[in-house]
Amino acid sequence: MNATWMLNLYPQDWRMRYGDEFGAMLEQQDASFADLLDIAFGAVDAHLRPELSGAAPVRSTAPAFWRASAFWQRLLVVHAGLYVLGCIVLLLINLATTPTNLWFLYPLWGWGIALAVQSGLTFRWKGLFGADLATYLMLNVGLVAIDLTHGAAGWSIWPVASLGILLLAHGLLAFGNINLFQAHALLTALAGIELIVVGIVAGDLGIPLRTIPFALLLVGAHYLLRYRRANLFRVHLVAFVAGGALLALENLADGPPWWFVYPVVAWSVLVAAHAVVHARLVRFDDDSASGQVMASFTARSRTVQVSQQRHIQGLFVHAFLFGVGVIDLAVLNLLTTPRLPWMLWPAGAWAALLAAHAGFVFLPRHRLLGADLAGGVAGSLALLLIDATTPSGPWAIWPIMGWALLFTLHAALALAPRFRLLATHFTVGLVLSVELVIVDLITPGGPWFFWPVLGLNLLLVLHLALTAIFNTHARRWLRAF
Repeated sequence: MNATWMLNLYPQDWRMRYGDEFGAMLEQQDASFADLLDIAFGAVDAHLRPELSGAAPVRSTAPAFWRASAFWQRLLVVHAGLYVLGCIVLLLINLATTPTNLWFLYPLWGWGIALAVQSGLTFRWKGLFGADLATYLMLNVGLVAIDLTHGAAGWSIWPVASLGILLLAHGLLAFGNINLFQAHALLTALAGIELIVVGIVAGDLGIPLRTIPFALLLVGAHYLLRYRRANLFRVHLVAFVAGGALLALENLADGPPWWFVYPVVAWSVLVAAHAVVHARLVRFDDDSASGQVMASFTARSRTVQVSQQRHIQGLFVHAFLFGVGVIDLAVLNLLTTPRLPWMLWPAGAWAALLAAHAGFVFLPRHRLLGADLAGGVAGSLALLLIDATTPSGPWAIWPIMGWALLFTLHAALALAPRFRLLATHFTVGLVLSVELVIVDLITPGGPWFFWPVLGLNLLLVLHLALTAIFNTHARRWLRAF
């Protein structure tokens, strides 16, 4: 077999230096299968180690969309070689185990999709359109093949059509024939037609009737932003009102339960956050309330870092969202189950997160420790409130004691770097001893706390003695040196 065609597998620099000699050798004799494998592996090695070619680099004359960095080209060659080797191995395993069931095609199909994506990303064509096209072809070839080999039910037409619509819009954008809004409108129109066809075939037009209005709402918002130069917050507000109305109409058509209030309430929190950003309620000039608050925390330095400004600004926005969210949760709680105060759980968790955020912001030297302290205190208070308002308590003491122990460990590790191990042992042992006494007092069968507390103190005394001895010997050794 003449193998001169395999010279094309080698890099251009290598072919310029060795191509004539190697080609003449290949023309003199036929190559066996082992020779073909040897030539292929040699090509891979030439791509991975181009410095061994010894020739000066030649500037590529290939089109721009076929150019790629040498590293990614080599990586793609290695990936392709592994893919071929994997195909052979999986085929042999399949034929040796279950020759009547060609299952090896499925992992090769999935692996081929990954290889197609990598090829499209390596050799860029019109941005990411080449990768999109390669993925579309590889994915749908496999889907159509599966459909044809399992009864030819024709279901593969739907993913082919759906992904084809996305590919068409991407292609028109990539080649500059349409702008982003036109691509959005075209995509919505084609997808709406497909949904209607699916509904007619399935005998149920409920899905397109529920989906298309929301898609048209997004197109309308996009139109206002692009052609009417509308304010982003106003467009968001209009979309919120219109979307809430569509959800309410859909819920009215279905009847109770009235589920539409949940997405509307969640959306209202996002609108409130957008309103804060739009109205610029959080400013850092000297006359604003937030500026005065920040000045009180930064009076010593007189120089406010930009990062600290952003931290405090984010905290104010978080606090505003917390207030809006708690009001929404309270309204939902009163509308659904007024006798069961379930809103205390999400409100308490959110309050702990807000307090942790505040501790992180206002303790810049020990941000994580401040977040742990503030969040733990707020979470403990929330747990005590929930415990007091629910009939299943008292139970809040257990998670609070667990947090106290973990916080003590955190504080000892953060604040005592010189004698970290001893300080950790001392503080954790002290807190654990107090907690054992409390547990003994609130549980029957005591008193028993004396024995574990005694054991903890004996271990602490031993630790102190070992530390003192070690430090004494360390000082003597240093002086003698």
